[in-house]
Amino acid sequence: MVILLTLLSCGDRTDSGLDCNTAPTYQNWTQGFLRGKCQSCHHSQSSNRHGAPDGVVFDTHADAFQWRERIEATIIQEASMPPNGGVTSEDKELLQWWLDCSTP
Repeated sequence: MVILLTLLSCGDRTDSGLDCNTAPTYQNWTQGFLRGKCQSCHHSQSSNRHGAPDGVVFDTHADAFQWRERIEATIIQEASMPPNGGVTSEDKELLQWWLDCSTP
């Protein structure tokens, strides 16, 4: 809750009220999150994708940005990914902030 209150401000890129000037970036947060939670299956060089669809990879910022709607749906809304869980509320808030403020 503290993080959410900290995030709320006069946003400039979305109507969410998030301050996109201080949002997590791909380099300083999202890349590590995706590496730790998603890339064991969603990396182009993964030896066992565990059924992840071909082409759904998060190797780069551009890849993740391309799939941002599915990332939001499966991690934040449905909580179906990752299949073993483990995404904290704080991580979901940070991910949502990045998703709302990220640009290609």
